[in-house]
Amino acid sequence: MLKYAEKFFKIFTNLPDEERKNPIVIIEDKPVSWNVAYDHINNETKKGEEILNILNKIGLI
Repeated sequence: MLKYAEKFFKIFTNLPDEERKNPIVIIEDKPVSWNVAYDHINNETKKGEEILNILNKIGLI
């Protein structure tokens, strides 16, 4: 499991469905929503790791 993934999943499960559609980070000049982030993190992709590192750095997780 990716580092910080557990923290992300705990937050994600408590979000309302509408909130999950909102962007949480910008990567390569493109917004990434909670749902897209979840897919990347759940599949343990390189982008998922990058998302988690950014979210940790900004203090969101």
